[in-house]
Amino acid sequence: MHFSEFYWNPPGSGFFYFAAILFVRLTLLSSSNRAVKVFSAPEIND
Repeated sequence: MHFSEFYWNPPGSGFFYFAAILFVRLTLLSSSNRAVKVFSAPEIND
């Protein structure tokens, strides 16, 4: 097995790929405070 093959298709790649995308999305949302504003106080506009 070449390193490139292991990198693009590691064991359980489906789960880790999904987890990575979900983690990135949550990180981007939290960093922009968009998720906090939407879920905590949607009726308040800063």
